[in-house]
Amino acid sequence: MAAVTSRGSSPDAAGPVMPRDWVIDVHRVAAMFIVVLLHWLYLRLTVVDGSLVIEQALHGPVVWGLSWVLQVLPVFFLAGGFANTVVLDRTRAAGQEYGVFLGLRARRLLTPLVPLIGVALVLAAVAPAINISATGDIGEVFGNPLWFLAVYLLCVTCAGVAVSAHDRLGWWLLPTLLLGGSLLVDALRFGEVIPLGAARWSNLALVWLFCHQLGVLHARGVLSRRPPWAAIVVIVLGVAALVVMVVPGPYFPTSVGMADASVSNLMPPTSAMSVLAVVQLGLVTLVGAALRGWQPGSGARRRIRRLNAMLIVIYLWHVPAMAVATVLGLLAPQLLLPADEQTWWLLRPLWFLLAGAVLWIFVRSAMAWESYWHQFLARDVSGPVLLGAALGTVGTTTLWRVGIGWTPAALAASALVLLAVTLLTTAQRRTGPGRAARSVAGDPDVAVGTESASA
Repeated sequence: MAAVTSRGSSPDAAGPVMPRDWVIDVHRVAAMFIVVLLHWLYLRLTVVDGSLVIEQALHGPVVWGLSWVLQVLPVFFLAGGFANTVVLDRTRAAGQEYGVFLGLRARRLLTPLVPLIGVALVLAAVAPAINISATGDIGEVFGNPLWFLAVYLLCVTCAGVAVSAHDRLGWWLLPTLLLGGSLLVDALRFGEVIPLGAARWSNLALVWLFCHQLGVLHARGVLSRRPPWAAIVVIVLGVAALVVMVVPGPYFPTSVGMADASVSNLMPPTSAMSVLAVVQLGLVTLVGAALRGWQPGSGARRRIRRLNAMLIVIYLWHVPAMAVATVLGLLAPQLLLPADEQTWWLLRPLWFLLAGAVLWIFVRSAMAWESYWHQFLARDVSGPVLLGAALGTVGTTTLWRVGIGWTPAALAASALVLLAVTLLTTAQRRTGPGRAARSVAGDPDVAVGTESASA
């Protein structure tokens, strides 16, 4: 296997190109499963006197504690940083430009957004005529989850800088700057020096780029090459730091907003998410050490690879699936949207089956679109690729803030996304599996159509 030349004096600079880490892939799938599960439990939708009532379902000190245990977004960004580092190393080892890496990965994030925009626009147009707005504004329902896609696009775009900074300047510099920056923003926010909006935009970048950078550290083995007790020390210190930050304050007691804790550490993200990511880095390191060399069977590898390729599609459609399941629930409210709280919880398995079936239909349709789209090669020229990634990030961020709809701002943002996808795609069709395999460079997020993510 080709090797990547060390790009600096850091002892943790890249050595031989790493094989695929199936443990990281499983972490990503499990994290997305938990995200979907919690989102489907987050709101308590009931019908009272013929009207739909929307309340937050989760509350209480026990659930406050569980919100930290089940908060998996930091580990998802960590796993993304790991995957981006491995694929970037393979791209460089193959003698390919950065545009090859970014073109494919940015397009993989943006193409699933196109059918989502189309469906949302159609529904927004017909909703007034057929009265399907019971679950709230359609544009907001489809647009709310897009913050994650926008931030992950930013992380992917900055991956080259992140990896190079680690290899050339040392593992500690960039994480220190990012964590220090988010701590400063928190101090200014809690001191009421800056408004909440400024804290949101600053920490959306600082916190999640920090989590992504921990993935670069993990790919380079900064912690995993140390004895196991080092990871345990990191976990203990991280948990202690979280306790100090949360119990006396000023950080909030939950990782997500709840019925009895409306303000949380997630939106806007605080440095508590960064510290939680450090704890999760220690846990991922221990799990990786325990399962070092683990290789699933061929069937399991195919399923894990395909699930990883579907994660963004699942994420984009799981909230619309919940909205459709709610509309269907209005046809049988006593069975799916009961007013009694105990009955509501007892019937959640039935709700999950319905929402899961709707999500399965959405995902199958969206993956058919993906298979068609990826017949065409991704662009690999750095200039157009960087422009496409930037336009896609701006368009996605705008759709998150204004919703997907027929307003001038939303239409302009949708046009930016379409332009970005066009810039990131060539008119050249794939000529065969070999050509496809070379183009993906072992990308763990690609497993549609004839493309294969070789490990």
